[in-house]
Amino acid sequence: MNSSGVLNKYIFSILSLGYISCISFGQDAPVLPDTLTIEAPVDTTLAVSVEEGSTKLLSEELPIKIHSPSGAMWRSMFLPGGGQLYNRKYIKAALYGGGEIGFLYASLVQHRRYKQARRDHLWQAADFYENDRNRLRWWLAGLILFSMADAYVDGQLWDFELEKDLAWGLDEWRLVLGVKW
Repeated sequence: MNSSGVLNKYIFSILSLGYISCISFGQDAPVLPDTLTIEAPVDTTLAVSVEEGSTKLLSEELPIKIHSPSGAMWRSMFLPGGGQLYNRKYIKAALYGGGEIGFLYASLVQHRRYKQARRDHLWQAADFYENDRNRLRWWLAGLILFSMADAYVDGQLWDFELEKDLAWGLDEWRLVLGVKW
């Protein structure tokens, strides 16, 4: 939540507490304007309307979507590409999900081959399949950890805004690239 959203939240809380304290101590309620609108972040709309001269306070608040970086990380751990889907990074979700499913499938195939080679008493082939299966499982674990870290970082940068003001050109014999944020 940005600083204006926090400020608006506190302003609304102070107005509400002042109004409620006047009612609870038997004092006359302060006269508020017909409609009081507080600007909020993009994902939130908060409107408060008060009927003039009455003690009736109506408020309507839409649900606030809170983006959780740790939630993205845990989704990425339990569902291949789940954290990236939560972060709305669909291409990354397909790449991570496909990679994890591919490593899992390949390790299962090598495990079946390992068991078959042991039944057939092909010890050298069984050792190869066992080592290959273990290597694939290590790669799978590494990809899952990398996917979790990527989902967490993307979750942290969820509301980071970067102006897409890129300038480039040729300066004599050099290529000049400028980024402004």
